[in-house]
Amino acid sequence: MSYTWDYIQKNPKQTKRLLGINHEQLSQLIKQAKLLHRQHQEKNQNQKVRLIKPGGGASQKLSLS
Repeated sequence: MSYTWDYIQKNPKQTKRLLGINHEQLSQLIKQAKLLHRQHQEKNQNQKVRLIKPGGGASQKLSLS
């Protein structure tokens, strides 16, 4: 995790000062981004022709948590 994310989690009232949006808006934005990402991944999986078994290949660089 990044320092900024840890700081926001510990001090949610500072979110407006740091990002320009309040903590509730940030939470909604993250929730919406996760939903859109999941939908995009499902769409890609349905159209994709697999050469490597699921779970194979390079690991992800970013986590969704």
